[in-house]
Amino acid sequence: MGECNSDERTRIHEEIETAAKTEGYTIGTCTRVLMHLLDICQYLIDSAYEAERMRRLTAATGMRPALLENLINLRN
Repeated sequence: MGECNSDERTRIHEEIETAAKTEGYTIGTCTRVLMHLLDICQYLIDSAYEAERMRRLTAATGMRPALLENLINLRN
């Protein structure tokens, strides 16, 4: 994934500002809500990735997921 360029950042800021005015909220409130939504999206992506990783490890090694999780935790 690439970073936003300045035109994209400006457009995103303008959209947040428009949404805030339309809904009667402050820009800060809308930004905070947007950041929480992005955090939730990232959590879902990470969880799906981890579940798929464990499924593949279980299939490749024949080990139970609980044993693999314990081995992974020992490493940490």
